[in-house]
Amino acid sequence: HDARKIVELGIGDGNRAIRMIDIARRTSKPSDVHYVGIDLFEGRPVSSGPGISLKAAHQLLRGTGARVQLVPGNPFDSLVRLANSLGKVDLLIVPAELDSPSFARVWFFVPRMLHERSLVFVERVLDDGQTALKIKPRHEIDRFAAFETAHHLDARDPDRHYLVAGGAFEFGHEFEIGLLEGR
Repeated sequence: HDARKIVELGIGDGNRAIRMIDIARRTSKPSDVHYVGIDLFEGRPVSSGPGISLKAAHQLLRGTGARVQLVPGNPFDSLVRLANSLGKVDLLIVPAELDSPSFARVWFFVPRMLHERSLVFVERVLDDGQTALKIKPRHEIDRFAAFETAHHLDARDPDRHYLVAGGAFEFGHEFEIGLLEGR
């Protein structure tokens, strides 16, 4: 499974984007790799951890040779605008710092971005403060999207936090291992 089209919601300091693009380039020409990063950039709250400005992100990612598209804005508004035009993505990364009640509304848009081999990873903060990526199985994504559609719940509903609970996954593919180990 080659990950040529990568979408990352919340790019942090940009280092994970560099690693993902580097791994994707191992099996594809750099110009075949398309990276889309959606982030608040300068509007990112300090409490969300390290971030990067839009200009600095462009400078950082320009040297990868990949086609890079950076989209300023929050994930919900950006995906509402882009979900249909992005086409099918191979890899979608959802960071832990996204507030789960506000992100729950986004699940409605995710299935239209996926093909049968797409991978969706949700970042989790572990007890020791480290982060790990867990795959979100397709059936959970579809269930969350249907739940969101059927119930039209308010994004501020505190009972919705369970919508982003991730499942366990045993990583065996080079891309997944490299992404987790920082290779």
